[in-house]
Amino acid sequence: MLITILKFLPFILFMLVFLFGGHYFLYRSFVGLFGINDNTIKNVIFIVLFALSVGIFLSMAIAHISQSWPARLFYIITASWLGIAMNLLLAALAIRLFIWLIKLTGANFNIPLFTVLIFLAALVFSAYGFWSAFHPQIKNINISIKNLPREWQGKTIVQLTAWTAI
Repeated sequence: MLITILKFLPFILFMLVFLFGGHYFLYRSFVGLFGINDNTIKNVIFIVLFALSVGIFLSMAIAHISQSWPARLFYIITASWLGIAMNLLLAALAIRLFIWLIKLTGANFNIPLFTVLIFLAALVFSAYGFWSAFHPQIKNINISIKNLPREWQGKTIVQLTAWTAI
């Protein structure tokens, strides 16, 4: 058991750094981009994001141990949050890059409105991702194959492909 844990330790450490680092970046982005100065609100945001990052790690560990419905529900919730968090993280990076470019040019721009719109776009994109995950497009294609061996005649082949295009 210890050897197995040691084999996965680098992956676990990388995952924890990625999860906590990403959530900390989101925290800093929310607080900085929205100009949040109230310590109570900052603490609530920090605690919620910290709990969500721990929850993702815990749900993955629990999912390997148990297949009960509470374990699956916990995993679905945290995996959904991870998808939302990734989109919010990309939005925060895009916002920060845009602000940097605006400052370089010296242009006058409504940064708070832009920030809200980009974060809302990330949430809409996440909602679309959830919807498309539960409504896959299905295509039936009939293909005739010459010289098909007799044992394969009348059989059906199914191909599942996870391909998305924006």
